[in-house]
Amino acid sequence: MSAMPLTGFEELSDNAPVVGEKTLLLARGVTVDYRVRSRGGGHKRTVSAVDHVDLEVAERETLGLVGESGCGKTTIGRALIGRVPLSDGTIEYDGRDVTHAGRREWRDLHRDIQLIFQNPYASMNPRMRVRDIIGEPLRVHGLAKGPQLRTAVDELLDMVRLPRAAGDRYPHAFSGGQRQRVVIARALALRPRFIVADEPVSALDVSIQAQIIGLMQDLQRDLGISYLFIAHNLAVVKHIAHRVAVMYLGHVVEVGDKASLYRTPLHPYTQALLSAAPVPDPTVKRPERVILSGDPPSAIAPPSGCRFHTRCPVAISRCSSETPPLVELLPGHKAACWVAQAKMQATSGGTAA
Repeated sequence: MSAMPLTGFEELSDNAPVVGEKTLLLARGVTVDYRVRSRGGGHKRTVSAVDHVDLEVAERETLGLVGESGCGKTTIGRALIGRVPLSDGTIEYDGRDVTHAGRREWRDLHRDIQLIFQNPYASMNPRMRVRDIIGEPLRVHGLAKGPQLRTAVDELLDMVRLPRAAGDRYPHAFSGGQRQRVVIARALALRPRFIVADEPVSALDVSIQAQIIGLMQDLQRDLGISYLFIAHNLAVVKHIAHRVAVMYLGHVVEVGDKASLYRTPLHPYTQALLSAAPVPDPTVKRPERVILSGDPPSAIAPPSGCRFHTRCPVAISRCSSETPPLVELLPGHKAACWVAQAKMQATSGGTAA
């Protein structure tokens, strides 16, 4: 892998690796409920953090998952790697049903499935040297020790473009971008095929974000990794993802090929998100700003019908009473919106499937 001295995201435009044909991870109807106590210490109530979500990730694919804070992105990411129990739904990994996998089974699965955290410093033991942090998964799984372990850690440092001497230092001696490289190296130690990256660059400067994104793409190309890339920054997702799923209040409201979704957003919420994204080039015409009214509803008592209808500028009466299904309105591009379905039906003169 050649070095990539990036200063911005513009250099990443054509860097996305080619997606494989085989489905690696398949989630159907995934639901995660929590029991929380209401204010004042009253009775516990059920919160559906994730509500019947379908997701699919192919080999060597990056699926971007975006949405506002609290919409359920992190919860579904943790559910897919066995960190959060499901209330309903199924998860298949490489054709194998892992919905009810036990702790021992997940321990073996975690050789194939790993997690990259948002805060690299908080996810590392400050009393451990970087060499020990990166090598810990290999020791835990009994895959290497002694000189063999040292060689393996040196190779991992090479992969993430850190000097081998960095292994003898402690986390506090590194910058944020360097710490994230250490976390990536640790995630790669077991040679996983699927990685959930939970806001992995949100705490970094833009130029450093671009370097980490470029590194992740190169690792994907060289090692065949698939990513679920969770983020709120649409610019970051645009440069690393092959497909993008948009979440709102526990539901996936739109999912599709990156080019189609950014060019022709179908759901009003996606349109609002894209219209709010900053455009750094003043010569580029930005989309018309979509202003949303009110605040996101409470997940404890979500609205009936489409959960977005209380803030939607184009909602119709049907939106408040019936939950729209996630259906394909353009090739490979799905949306859960009655208004979008009606528009597409009127345009095509048929019925949206």
